[in-house]
Amino acid sequence: MLNPAIAWLGNRQMTFVPLSGIVVDTLITCIVMSLLVSLFTTPAAQKQFRNGQGAGSDANLVERAVLAHLPTKAWSLGLLVGVIAAGVVTPLMYAAFRVLGSAGLSFWEFIILKPCIRQRWGSR
Repeated sequence: MLNPAIAWLGNRQMTFVPLSGIVVDTLITCIVMSLLVSLFTTPAAQKQFRNGQGAGSDANLVERAVLAHLPTKAWSLGLLVGVIAAGVVTPLMYAAFRVLGSAGLSFWEFIILKPCIRQRWGSR
């Protein structure tokens, strides 16, 4: 609920959020949320893998997997995942709005949309 609260505090005077604002918000949210999740989870996951406690922690499997080619630092991994997520989610959201013929949302629709998207995709 922090994300909609920040949007509400920063834009209370708005009555309509144009599609461009939704696109920018989606880009920023994808990057920031991925970065925060990575900063909080990567160190613990790496520790579990080093201790052989993680699921699929077989060293040969991990070394040959795609994971071996990803950044090991939490911040760089989060940024990479965020940029990839933004590159996928943002054009899809933009296309959906265009197909539906919408130029944006009322401010309160936008505030309601934010936690719905986070709850659907962010809690997995």
